[in-house]
Amino acid sequence: ALDARGVEFSRATPDGFWNPADQTAPARVVFNRIAMSSFLRSDEHPIFDTMAMLDHWRRTGARVINGADVLAIDASKARQLSLIASLGLAIPETRVVHRAADVVAAAQTLRFPLVVKANIGGSGAGIIRFDSLDELRAAVTDDGLPSSVDGVLLVQEYVPVRGGAITRIETLDRKFLYAIDVAGGGAFDARAIASAASMSTCDGVARFYDINALSNFVAKPLDVLGWDPHDRLVDYLIEQIGKTR
Repeated sequence: ALDARGVEFSRATPDGFWNPADQTAPARVVFNRIAMSSFLRSDEHPIFDTMAMLDHWRRTGARVINGADVLAIDASKARQLSLIASLGLAIPETRVVHRAADVVAAAQTLRFPLVVKANIGGSGAGIIRFDSLDELRAAVTDDGLPSSVDGVLLVQEYVPVRGGAITRIETLDRKFLYAIDVAGGGAFDARAIASAASMSTCDGVARFYDINALSNFVAKPLDVLGWDPHDRLVDYLIEQIGKTR
């Protein structure tokens, strides 16, 4: 999309090394697309290193889009839920722990079934459902809990969704772009909707459970939406580049 609009850019990867004493900005505008699921592809994932590098680049004067502050939210489901709740929006009942020994005590304040989630996840990784306290106790004893690369786990009430689908909402620059239904198995329902809920539950309460600050747009947008959100993204990037001149 950038090529089609004649925007000059270069691709950067977090591999290699960077110099924290170098005060030269790598570019006027840096657009971060590091995915949380990168830890699934390599144990030597770039998440935490990139967070420090982006903050350094910001200090050198670069306009960093999706910088260290955004990445810190994206890299913590606990922080995401705290942010959502601070806005007065409903979330699934959740407890946050950093020790497996505390999972059972946390679960005893919740209703079953529940799920235990990795604080840093991606593509549905690191989520296990438990239907009883005995089942959960056995998992703790047998080292059967999910693991998170930061050692933090979420113990969360399982909330059945109404109609078997959640609602994924995409925004850009604090503005609504589109929303689509996502089936329980992860397949996209090919229709655009204008809902403001992330999860429409069986009790009728819209609960928001996740923020993916660096998500990809829906595949085949022209078929699903009738327009391409990448065009809006390029418009935004061009605007940000213009502001740095």
